[in-house]
Amino acid sequence: MKRLLSVILMQLLAVAWLLALYVLFGTSACTHPVEHLLAIPVAVLPPALPVICRLGADVRVRRWLAEHGDGDE
Repeated sequence: MKRLLSVILMQLLAVAWLLALYVLFGTSACTHPVEHLLAIPVAVLPPALPVICRLGADVRVRRWLAEHGDGDE
């Protein structure tokens, strides 16, 4: 059930991002907040990716995840 909610949330985020693209290019609305939405994948995610990869490879993080589980049991 938790996995299903995660998938639904990701789809809602994708729809919101596409809607932001439509507002930016399809309407004459103020685009300043939308520009921030467009900048997130370019400015935030690539620098965060190495940090996430290092955390995922750390033995202590894996042990903590194994102890606490993902809640699907």
